[in-house]
Amino acid sequence: MGKIVTVTVPIPTNGMTNDPRDRTPGVCRMASNFDIVTDTNRAVPYYDSEDANSNSTNDLMKNWCVALRTGTTYSIYGLGRQTALDRVRVFYKNISTGGSNDLGDNTWTETANNLGSTDTVNYELFVYYQRTGYIYGAVHSRYFFRYDPSGVGAFADTHFDTGSTFSHLAQGIVHSQDDILYVPYDNKIATNNNGTWNGTALTLPSEFYITSICEYGSFLAIAAAPLSGVGRSRVYLWNRASSLTTVSGNIDWGEGIIKVLEELQGDLVGISIANDATRQRERIVFRRYMGAPGARRFFEITATSTNLTIAKQKMNNRVFFLASATINGTPRHGLWSMSKNENTGVLVVTQERTPLNDTSIGAGPVLGFFIAGDYTFMAFINSVGNHTVYKTNNTNSYTATSYIETVINPNMPSNDWHQKKKVLSVGAMYDSLPPAGQVLVSARVDSTSAYTTLFTETTDSVTYTEPVTTPSGGNRLNDGKEFEFRLESTGGAIPTGFTYKYEVLGTNV
Repeated sequence: MGKIVTVTVPIPTNGMTNDPRDRTPGVCRMASNFDIVTDTNRAVPYYDSEDANSNSTNDLMKNWCVALRTGTTYSIYGLGRQTALDRVRVFYKNISTGGSNDLGDNTWTETANNLGSTDTVNYELFVYYQRTGYIYGAVHSRYFFRYDPSGVGAFADTHFDTGSTFSHLAQGIVHSQDDILYVPYDNKIATNNNGTWNGTALTLPSEFYITSICEYGSFLAIAAAPLSGVGRSRVYLWNRASSLTTVSGNIDWGEGIIKVLEELQGDLVGISIANDATRQRERIVFRRYMGAPGARRFFEITATSTNLTIAKQKMNNRVFFLASATINGTPRHGLWSMSKNENTGVLVVTQERTPLNDTSIGAGPVLGFFIAGDYTFMAFINSVGNHTVYKTNNTNSYTATSYIETVINPNMPSNDWHQKKKVLSVGAMYDSLPPAGQVLVSARVDSTSAYTTLFTETTDSVTYTEPVTTPSGGNRLNDGKEFEFRLESTGGAIPTGFTYKYEVLGTNV
């Protein structure tokens, strides 16, 4: 009998890796529908999702914000369209449960004066400015519209004239240092200071267009992509004075089109996509900036059919974003996040949620999202081509499969990697299984295409399962050199790690 080794694998709180043979502790190939960030060594499944808009194919909501509707009551507002006209139409939903038109159902209602009358809606801008009491957006021409969330004021399609037809638009923000609204379009920043607009508060070089802005201390950080689609992106740090000469920083953000920029616990983090005709390998690239000389890559997804929107939201020390990528032949659509592991300092990337639970949306794509507390709204095109909006279920329901796929030979001693081995047993650990909880564990050997189910645990209150995988135990894996494992959870089961035991057969053949 050869050497027998038992390996313990904790929950991968350092997130995803692009290298299937990465030996860094705490990483995985994929984690989805789990929160692996909040709790140490616990993968907590999210509630499943349900229909969020009974008329989604006509309403076409893709962007949301929270605004004061009346008195002290705030509501969630959705940017959509008038049926068949593609004019602006704004809907709202109550921030409550247990009633109607709230977080517990799929209905939306409307205030008075919520309809635009000219041109088509542009979904990239939808922002509330508390100081003026209005929500601002744009139409596909040269104008910013203004909407009164109370429904009292008239809808103003052509509220502000930017002075020229714009080709690119990004989400605006209100900077906490001066309480001024900043709105990017093409290579310019427009400002709204308590109702007074300046359409050219800042103008960047004409070979760039702005994709994303965020606060970075007292600065406004501005992500600028090359208009040609080829070349290097830049990030400008602007002290919010009205001249390009006052830009305090000009950061090289590397090759690719930067689409998401945000501050994360003191660092600037950004996501770029490289999927144009010059690319033989599509990539989604994650970079961080901590000072000179420039931004540095910390993670990269190499895939096919990649798509990255400019939609983002920061909350709970995470930057959420929407992306699609076919990784290892499997389409991965949905809501992702970047965060920082507070124990290791490692920047963590993980897929937070799928759009339609376990149902494929085909080619998609994902279109927009909004997070309100523990509720996530996500817009996407489903597998038959219909616009769809789903949201987090308001009940304790876990029908969606949450899963983790490991790297090859996770935590295995390096001396054993190239030895032929026999897996003797695989065990899984979890918090006491709830009545509907289920954990399924599977594995594959030497990069075979399919996973072999090793066991399914459904016993109430159990915390550990370790069936043998030898012939007498039933599900046996073939002998091999490289082993990958997959843990699936439904019904609210919370995995805390797993173990595997193998025998070294003593030969490289």
